[in-house]
Amino acid sequence: MESPETRPVPTPLERIERVHVVGYTVHRSRGEVEAEVVLGAGELRAEGRSVGPSTRFEHRRVVGQAVLDALAKLVEGDPGLSLGEMEERGLGDRRVLLVCVNRTVERAETAFLGSCEIGYEPEQTVILAILDAVNRLMGTLRPREPIEYRIGPV
Repeated sequence: MESPETRPVPTPLERIERVHVVGYTVHRSRGEVEAEVVLGAGELRAEGRSVGPSTRFEHRRVVGQAVLDALAKLVEGDPGLSLGEMEERGLGDRRVLLVCVNRTVERAETAFLGSCEIGYEPEQTVILAILDAVNRLMGTLRPREPIEYRIGPV
């Protein structure tokens, strides 16, 4: 049995590890789409949600907003992220989704660009393109303290 003096003390995380997709769901009903995205970074987990109209182009934006919501819950303070343009392009015989994620700090805005090949799961394409854009940035931000439990409605 270890004494309290010899047991290693866990230190708070200094920075966020690479962010990855844990899972996502998309619900459509009555002309609306609701997206829930769960992201992970090391042992941290965060769920983001977004609701909007269920049109072809807004569907992608709703999923993208859920990703940004989850990213904001992984870091300490407001990361200042907003979703810019999304564009589908041909690259040879492949289709690629290009995404611009803007970060505003004080009066300065920086654009982060990401891409992902469009496959069979269009929602996952959006998520991976956004993560491609922001993963370099996330390593520079301080992680939020993990929440062990929640009290009250979610």
